[in-house]
Amino acid sequence: MIVKYFMDKGSRNYQEDTLFINGKIYQEEYFGKIRVEKIEEDKALFAVLDGMGGGEAGDFVSYFVAKELKKIWEDSLKNQPLDIKLYIRAIRYLQKLTERIFLEGSFLSYAGTTLSGLVIDKKENKALAFNVGDSRVYLLRNNKLKLLTKDHSLVQKLIDMGLLREEERIYHPQKHIITFGLGSAFKDVWLEEKEKIYFNLIDLQKEDVFFLSTDGVHDYLQDKELEYFLIEEKENLRGLALLIEEIFRRGAPDNFSFIYVENK
Repeated sequence: MIVKYFMDKGSRNYQEDTLFINGKIYQEEYFGKIRVEKIEEDKALFAVLDGMGGGEAGDFVSYFVAKELKKIWEDSLKNQPLDIKLYIRAIRYLQKLTERIFLEGSFLSYAGTTLSGLVIDKKENKALAFNVGDSRVYLLRNNKLKLLTKDHSLVQKLIDMGLLREEERIYHPQKHIITFGLGSAFKDVWLEEKEKIYFNLIDLQKEDVFFLSTDGVHDYLQDKELEYFLIEEKENLRGLALLIEEIFRRGAPDNFSFIYVENK
């Protein structure tokens, strides 16, 4: 697997995104350039987390969840079959843990983060995408882009109800309002089971490209634009640089982070 990743705080005062690259955790204001790694292992986990800007200490919460995810991954999930039930249990545990530490301890009572992840298992020849919140996982296959996750957001609800078209999403003034995530801010949603973790298990193919992003990327690009940049990266090794350039050209209003994974 070839992995390329990048993060920048954009126009915000500080970084609330966190990246998880198969056990390595990053939360930096500026990368400066795209980082590249080759992963030789047959099974790997990648994730993007976006701390709530309107909540309390979004940077702390997203980093905390990433650290706990690392423990779960290395102690258990990495050595277990690719079973959705195990990941449901793990994500629910992460929610209980954040509630116990932040809410019951009267610390950050309105804190939250998104979590979108991708597990690639080359032995099982499967890939599992999952999410809570509005960070995303895409698949580029045969030069066609497909969204593997589904946003938990007000805008997505409007799209599902037929009140908004997908292409109008990036212009909606309330596009940053999320309805589900991890943290004390979502305690009642978890308790009342108003939302569910979204999962997508697919067969893995050679040359598949996966792209994980926080909303600072996909909230400012139409899917057709993102598809173009990913094809350019796969074929000409320049698409991600063009993507970053375009986000800055549009003002980089938010923290923006992404992970590009190519299955070799």
